[in-house]
Amino acid sequence: MRLLIIIALFCSTNVYAYTCDDVESLNYKQIEVLRKSFIYGLPYDMGNTLAAIVWKESGAGLWKINVSDPSAGIAHNHLKYSLIRLGRVDTPFSRNKLAQQLIDNDLLSLDLAMEELQYWFARHNGDWDKTRASYNAGNNWNSTAGRRYSEDIRLRTKILMDCNTFTTRWY
Repeated sequence: MRLLIIIALFCSTNVYAYTCDDVESLNYKQIEVLRKSFIYGLPYDMGNTLAAIVWKESGAGLWKINVSDPSAGIAHNHLKYSLIRLGRVDTPFSRNKLAQQLIDNDLLSLDLAMEELQYWFARHNGDWDKTRASYNAGNNWNSTAGRRYSEDIRLRTKILMDCNTFTTRWY
């Protein structure tokens, strides 16, 4: 029993507790990227979640590519699945071309991210924990990495809302 408690405490301490200072420390360009993400997601009632994902995935636009996934864009859209969504053939050249398009075009990245979020939200019958986890972990939403990702996005979403990030000075 003690071992289970120790493991639970260890696992629960791996998520950072965000504060308004974290939002305040973002530069103007980062806030603009988050604002754009928030506005894009508003019609789908996913504005804060989309902004939180963009904040986590690219540092709000600072790092638009991850060659290890591989993913690109402000929402770090997975190249293989984005090609499928766009109806394109998956070749090394098409992945490179799409990566460049996602780096250059924030709206393309947001559009593909919204499609991904809506897909998982419908598939998981509106379960936000599973939706957030699946954005990162796909069908492995119940993995440790998926659950941690979901919790991190939940906390980022909460701090964006608690700090009135998009309703006061920035919006």
